[in-house]
Amino acid sequence: MGGVYPFSSVVGAWTRRDHNLCGGFYAAVWAIGLCCRLKAPDKGRFFAVLSGYIVGKFNGTAIIRTPIQIWRFVDGRPGHEKQTAGLIQGFEEMLNGQSDAGLVQDSGFAITTVCLPEDLPWLKRQWGEGVLQPDLLVGAGRAVQWAMLRTRWHLGGKAVVLMKPSLPLFLFDLILLPEHDNAPNRPNIFRTTGMLSPVVAGQKDPTKGVVLLGGVNKHFLWDDYEVAEQVAALTASMPSVHWQISDSPRTPQTLQAKLSLPDNTSLVHWRDTPDGWLSSQLATSGYVWVSADSASMLYEALSHGGRVGVIELPPYKEKNKLVRGLGLLLEKELLGRSSHGALGQQTLNELTLAEHTRCAQWIIDKWFAEV
Repeated sequence: MGGVYPFSSVVGAWTRRDHNLCGGFYAAVWAIGLCCRLKAPDKGRFFAVLSGYIVGKFNGTAIIRTPIQIWRFVDGRPGHEKQTAGLIQGFEEMLNGQSDAGLVQDSGFAITTVCLPEDLPWLKRQWGEGVLQPDLLVGAGRAVQWAMLRTRWHLGGKAVVLMKPSLPLFLFDLILLPEHDNAPNRPNIFRTTGMLSPVVAGQKDPTKGVVLLGGVNKHFLWDDYEVAEQVAALTASMPSVHWQISDSPRTPQTLQAKLSLPDNTSLVHWRDTPDGWLSSQLATSGYVWVSADSASMLYEALSHGGRVGVIELPPYKEKNKLVRGLGLLLEKELLGRSSHGALGQQTLNELTLAEHTRCAQWIIDKWFAEV
């Protein structure tokens, strides 16, 4: 197997040749300042990490274990946990040759889930004992970032964060950053088309459609009449498709009274949906249309494949990362548009946005591929 070198602190950012000069300089200053404040035992660890990294870098002596040990840091926020779950599923599909939604198998890798803040005492014990040696530290969200970096310092491994971190970028070995965040050109940044999410396998039914409505937010101007008109036009243009119209906690209660829908539709209130309903709909619906304010839902729908369209809304500001992300999807012709009329005649590309497997494959090729 290929080598993962045992650097476990920001010192790695200083010595790595794939960082730019400016980032390396600031990392060096930061590391030297840190060393000056360390006590004697920690100074020994600091220089041991540095020397071990240099030896591994230039002699190629460090060997990764099999299976790959992945520690997944979670903070209890569903949006963050869904992204790391998507990446873990990508590893499963790449290493185990599976395509279902199960997350933990016994072959190519092993998962340790670290729930913060509940598992912090356990994590601190591991830092002190120094027995466990993770290969990858994966997390999303501000609450897990320091824990990931401290774990790398004490135990080693590569720190992989999803979304733009609140800490300096050079501290992380890899950042999976959506392209609409205007990701800078850095060697430790991998651009993704939107956010990652796990995918549920299913057979697409061309007679089944679902419309997922968000609601009021700070990025798009919501108008009940405009949304109702677009939904009515969409469902009427494809009479052979049975449509389920589902709202969300953000959907104004005033919308339902304005909806005038044909017989091939049914309304599903979000409070009445059972667990797993949304994933099941995304997996089996031949058509999925999502209101423009629900950016993460658009990416999740595209990840499940099928034909996906957007219920368009005017943005509050043109220079907005969600607006920019939607524009990129439209430029790539990944979405149908509700404003383009003759909805039933639009050619919707049946594509699958497999970002979770693309990211996992890149990480495997970079750090774990056989040589």
